[in-house]
Amino acid sequence: RWGVIWVGRALVALLVALLLEGLLTGRRPAWLGWVLGLLLLLTTTLTSHSSARPGVLGPLADFAHQSAAALWTGGLLMLVVALFSLRRGAGDPAARSRLAADWVVRFSGLAAGSVGVLLASGLWLAWQEVNTWNALLLTEYGQTLLLKLAVVALALAAGAYNSLGSVRRLAAAPAGQTQRTAGRVAVEAALVAVVVFAAAWLVDLPPAGSALTSGSAANRAADEAGLTFELTAGGLPITGRISPARLGSNVYTISVRGPDGQSVPEAQVVLSFQPFEGGLNTDLALSDIGAGNYAATGLGAYRIGRWQMIVQVTRPNITVPDFGTLDLTVAVDEVLRVADTPLPWNVQAVGWLNVYGRSALSVLILLVAVGWSWIAGRWLPAALRPGLLVAGLLLAALVWILILRVF
Repeated sequence: RWGVIWVGRALVALLVALLLEGLLTGRRPAWLGWVLGLLLLLTTTLTSHSSARPGVLGPLADFAHQSAAALWTGGLLMLVVALFSLRRGAGDPAARSRLAADWVVRFSGLAAGSVGVLLASGLWLAWQEVNTWNALLLTEYGQTLLLKLAVVALALAAGAYNSLGSVRRLAAAPAGQTQRTAGRVAVEAALVAVVVFAAAWLVDLPPAGSALTSGSAANRAADEAGLTFELTAGGLPITGRISPARLGSNVYTISVRGPDGQSVPEAQVVLSFQPFEGGLNTDLALSDIGAGNYAATGLGAYRIGRWQMIVQVTRPNITVPDFGTLDLTVAVDEVLRVADTPLPWNVQAVGWLNVYGRSALSVLILLVAVGWSWIAGRWLPAALRPGLLVAGLLLAALVWILILRVF
C-alpha cells in the first residue's frame, strides 16, 4: 500500500513540476494548483501514523493539520519574497510601505485562521499518538514533539509580533520599515521551516506507544548496562548485577566472596523482594554457575515504588545464613535504581505532571484559546469579535473535557 501511494505522490509531483510555471504566471487556472497541492498532502496523510489507526477522524485531522501548515508556511514564504522584492523596487517609499502593510494585513487574517486549525488538529493528533505523560517525556517521539511545540511557540510569538506591530510601525515611520518588516517575516518563516523539519523527524520515529514498549535508544543502552551493586552479608562481600533492571522479569547475577577474598562455591543464595508500601514478597532462588557465581531469571519488583532486596547466603556446612540488604526504587519510567539515586529530569517531570499536569494543561489551553481569539479577532469586524472569543472559549472547554477523560 505504501508503495502504491508513493508512486501516486511521485506522479502528482511530476505534474506539479510540469505545470508550475503556468500556475505561477496565471496561464493555468488557480483551482488546478489547489487540487495538485491537496493531492500531495493527501498522499502524505495516507502514509502517516494516523492512517495506521482505525477510524477516519485521525486521517481527517492529519489532512486538516497539513493543509493549515501548508497555508501558513507557503504564505509566509511568498510574503517574504514579495516584501523583499518590494523593498528593491522603485517608487515612493511611503507608497511601498502602505502596500507592504496591506500585504501583512491580508496575510495575517489567513495566518490566524490557519493557526487556529493547526492548533486544534495538532492537539487531536498529539492526543492520538501521545496520550500519557510517560509517552510525552520518556520517548524520543514525545521529546521530539516537545521540541516541535517549543519552536511552534516561538514561531507563533514571532507571527503575533509581526501581525500586531508591522502595520503600526509602517504607518508611523514608513521610511526603511519595508526592509525591516521583510526581515522579521523571514525570521518567522525560518522558525516555521524548523517546525516542518521536526514534523518530518516525527514521521520517521516509531509512535510513542510502541516506543514505550520497546524502550528508547537511551533506555536500551541502559538495559544493556543493567544495574550493578555491592553489599555485604554477614561480612561476605557480594557484588551483583540486575539486567535489564526494569520492572518485571530480570536476570540476577550474584558473586559471593569469603572474608579472605576467595570465592564461595556450593552455597544457597536466595533473593527476596519486599515492597515498603506493603504487599506480597517475591522470592527467587539462584543457581550455582561456578566460581562463586550464582544466577537466576525471574520476577522481582513487580510495581512502582520502594523495595528492599534481601540477599540470603547459606554457606556449606554453616546452618545460619548470612543476610544483606539493598534498598531499591522503581520510578514512573519502570527502571530499577538504588534508592536515593537522583532521577533524570524527565522522570521527575512525569511525577509532577501525574499530580498537577491536568490542571496546568487546562490553564495553558485556556490561555492559548483566549490569546488566539484576541489576535485573530483584530482582523475581523468589531461586531464579530465577541463571537470569535466565545468560539475560542468553547473550543478550550471541549479540549479540557477531552483532557479530563484522557489524563
